[in-house]
Amino acid sequence: MPPMARFEKLSAGLQQDSQRAPGAWSGLPRLLGYFEDMENSRFGLVYRFPSPFDSAIIEGYKKSSSHEISTLRTLLASSTMEPPLEAKFRLAYNLANTVFDMHARGVTHGKLTEDNISFCNKANTDGEPPNAVVDVRRPLVSSFDIFSEDKTEDTLHHPLDPRYLPKSPLAKNTDERVLELYALSMMLLSIGLWTSIETLPADASGVAFTSAMERLKVKCGGLYTKAVHACWEAVDLEIAGEATGETLLSQVQMRVSRFLETCCILDGVSGLEQRLNTDTQEEAQREALRQAEPSDFKTKSLHSLSQAQTFVGSEGIMDPVSEHVPQPQPQSTAKEPKLKLYTQVPLPTEAVEKWNTILMPQINQALRHFYRKHPESVEISLESIGLSPQQTEPTVLVVCSSVGKVRAILKKRVGDLFDGSTGFAFKVCRGHVVRSRHVTDSVHRSMATDDDEVEAVNPKYQERPGNGASIGAWIGDRHLPPVSFGGLVTVDGKTYGMTVHHMLDDPDRDFSAQETRRSAAIPATYSSSQLDSMDEEEDDDGYELSDTESEPYSDTDITSEYGDESEEEEEEEEEPGDIPGIEPGCGDGYVVTQPALDDVEEGFYPCPETEDEDHLDTFSLGPVYASSGIRRRRDNGLVHEVDWALFEFGHDRLPADNQMLTAAARPLQPTVLAPSSALPGKEVQCVARTSGLQKGRILPALCSVKIYGRVSPSHTYQVASPDDAAAKHAMGIPGDSGAWITGAHDGTLCGHVLAWSQRKRVAYICPMDVLMLDIAQTLNATEVKLPGGEPVVVLEDEADSCAWNGVDEGAEEEEEAPALVQEVARVSPVMDMGRLTRGLAELNMGVAVKQGIDVSS
Repeated sequence: MPPMARFEKLSAGLQQDSQRAPGAWSGLPRLLGYFEDMENSRFGLVYRFPSPFDSAIIEGYKKSSSHEISTLRTLLASSTMEPPLEAKFRLAYNLANTVFDMHARGVTHGKLTEDNISFCNKANTDGEPPNAVVDVRRPLVSSFDIFSEDKTEDTLHHPLDPRYLPKSPLAKNTDERVLELYALSMMLLSIGLWTSIETLPADASGVAFTSAMERLKVKCGGLYTKAVHACWEAVDLEIAGEATGETLLSQVQMRVSRFLETCCILDGVSGLEQRLNTDTQEEAQREALRQAEPSDFKTKSLHSLSQAQTFVGSEGIMDPVSEHVPQPQPQSTAKEPKLKLYTQVPLPTEAVEKWNTILMPQINQALRHFYRKHPESVEISLESIGLSPQQTEPTVLVVCSSVGKVRAILKKRVGDLFDGSTGFAFKVCRGHVVRSRHVTDSVHRSMATDDDEVEAVNPKYQERPGNGASIGAWIGDRHLPPVSFGGLVTVDGKTYGMTVHHMLDDPDRDFSAQETRRSAAIPATYSSSQLDSMDEEEDDDGYELSDTESEPYSDTDITSEYGDESEEEEEEEEEPGDIPGIEPGCGDGYVVTQPALDDVEEGFYPCPETEDEDHLDTFSLGPVYASSGIRRRRDNGLVHEVDWALFEFGHDRLPADNQMLTAAARPLQPTVLAPSSALPGKEVQCVARTSGLQKGRILPALCSVKIYGRVSPSHTYQVASPDDAAAKHAMGIPGDSGAWITGAHDGTLCGHVLAWSQRKRVAYICPMDVLMLDIAQTLNATEVKLPGGEPVVVLEDEADSCAWNGVDEGAEEEEEAPALVQEVARVSPVMDMGRLTRGLAELNMGVAVKQGIDVSS
């Protein structure tokens, strides 16, 4: 039997989640397990393909049993299959980042050749030319070298690779990931020239290779050539000792990604010609109307004159003229079509990827000085906006208070991204994110407030509270507003209740009435009238987001935001807006009650002077054990707002298990976490204190939110409720903070509610895999699990790691990523195909279209 060390390492890497940003393409299949063929002394690997590769393959087999997957070799062999330049750029970008993703997981392919790069066909390709049938933009890497056997010469390798050249100047233990960059460079070269690798010169120092690079520069440009050269020279830099190992890999990855990312801008202008034609036609129509106006005015005047003479008789013609003057007024008062925000209209996958990886980081970079100088909240998201659901386009929506200043900064800094050539529109509107404890016009935490008017669905007393029950907190001198009980978490064998830390925040703390806050309830309800003032004559339920420039600003104001570009900005361990948490075992002064005092019927306690003590005596659950406070956490390149609290139960009030209500008769018991990478587009449900049982969908695009008082933004996922959900009971409204979000079809635990966007009517959540890992690290726990399930986080030997039903999450960027503790799973192919089928059903599920939210000026 061959050595299994490489296979075990590879299997662990392929079972991890993608290291790329959510929504970005990674052409690595997810390894589900393997099965053994004892008769033929072999075994097979069971993969889950990334979407839309999975659905395309299934559809292909439905149409023909002889369906074959195209490989890069078959495409390069035919000049008729050469795609347009922008498609080649996207192919190269996604292939390079797939290899970088693989290297980030600590593994190499081992045999990176044209035969091991696969593609699926596009849908609806009738009448398309041959080079438009295959989806070359999404390469899939497979057929990994799984055994550490002697290398063969047919493997693409550097001439000085010590595994092939005994007298190589490279050390025997040279990082294989560095050596594999040479194979990647040759792949990129063959894609750029659209020729097989066999036709390329093998000697990189010869004239033929120099000529090939010159042809590449002419055909694909200087930046693409630099990307190829950066991969090719990595081994030379290793030999020279200028940079080695992780440092070298990081440098090459950054340079290559930036070069190819810039090339891919060309891929975003494919619809430019159509938009230019549309603009030309509209301008021609406007010009025709302007030319027709004089004659139309004469006709209307004469008509009005003759009409007026029938009323005034022979008293002259001046009166009829005066009668005509008001005639144009009805036309001027006609309502113009308004742009609406449709959260349930799906965004194109390419648009989401560009947003997550290119646009959002650039916009935040442009606003970084504004963030530091202005405490106000800023929310930036990619939305489907248009006149109707059928006329939407991907639009970058910025919601803030300083509308004029932010718009001017972005136009100056990144205005070229929205010049009509990239496929993205741009809009700045007045508004805020609310942490609904203080319900004002800002973004708040979902805690209920005194101004709320919607009656909570789930406020009642429960002897052993179920998920989503109303809970409150006593902080020594008073009871705080209600939030939701998330569920039970077991840490090192002891079970705690989980909710949000901001349940313990002082609701009277000054956040400014106009700014973004976190999401909690004060007391029983919230007022839908607080969301926005609407035109009384409007015939739909859309919200109007003003983008008028109400505050004065000057060019000096704008340029002053960037006067200190050269200054080094040091990362602070604690940034403004952080709130300290409660140390483990030190929360005796904080007592959790169920229900919250605000949810107890008025007059229940006979003496108002003693109702605080009476409520504690009657409805106490137990003390707070520990909490995160409000702080930031970096995982896989994303910045999360961490906000959790654990509390203990009295012996007579501890629930037996997590029991989440569902539309079906049988309650749900989540035992497995959904990885963050699987959240975009996922159908979910939630049981909460205010909204009760609700369903929704996690939107595919990340959202960037700067909470009031912060000096930098964080990333978050948004959950939109379906159109048939009552506006006052949408998932995430004030009072829903802490409620758990679970998969509607697989029951996996996805996250918990943090905040509520009044403008867009979406909930903001933090992924549960991030929270569970943070709990384990904060408490120095050995393992964390959900009751009835296997551990979801295991910490061993000071190296953080996750069990297979958890998720590997990197620590800070400077820290070493934790290793995955997991044996290779032996799984039933039938069972895993069932999982794959369920995943496809989720991805292909139809989405109802909401009426839309008004975002016009």
